[in-house]
Amino acid sequence: MDRTGSLRGGNRRRFGSPWLVLLAALSVISPAGCGWISLMMYNMNPNDTPAAFKELREKRVVVVCRPVVELQFADSAVPRELTRQVGALLQQKVKKVDVVDDREVSQWADEHSWQKYTDVGKAMKADMVIGIDLERFTLEQGPTLLQGNAAFHVGVYDMADGGRKVFEKSVPQILYPPHTPIPSSEKPEPEFRRMFIGVLAEQIGRQFYAYDSMDSFANDAALSRPQ
Repeated sequence: MDRTGSLRGGNRRRFGSPWLVLLAALSVISPAGCGWISLMMYNMNPNDTPAAFKELREKRVVVVCRPVVELQFADSAVPRELTRQVGALLQQKVKKVDVVDDREVSQWADEHSWQKYTDVGKAMKADMVIGIDLERFTLEQGPTLLQGNAAFHVGVYDMADGGRKVFEKSVPQILYPPHTPIPSSEKPEPEFRRMFIGVLAEQIGRQFYAYDSMDSFANDAALSRPQ
């Protein structure tokens, strides 16, 4: 190798990728450079928040929701819809996961007496069970105001390890919208319920796949967007 080639190789090793050199230069030249770089790096990897539990890949998973007693009579459709939406998110965003159809789970649960989430997992021949205890779910802040308020506890049970609980997460409160209720005249309650269940499903699903930390801003804006 000639001397010129040697120098060029040395320069490459010393300075690294031309993109890194450009980013470093911009951060020095412009006071706003660091913010610009952060935005650029974010756009390169938008799913910047990793999953808290990553062991669902290539597993047969059953999702089960058990509501508080009051909710069973007040709005029995909520747990089933929440289960369906969580399962759909996992199927979409966790690689090679096999989520048991929520209709199959609901039919079995309706026809059998069960006490533990692992009972369902065993019946469904699942590798993992995601059990959701829906501890609170309300929609009304007042006679004419809507604001979702929920609390949940989620646990994951490894059926290959005798049903041992391998992950758990409690969220004592989720408010939606987070700051200000909306008049019920602006959003029909059935539509608001579906939207809030979707928000809740996303909060649960995010425990199991990487996600975009900016999504919460989009969710906040979705409800206040003019119809």
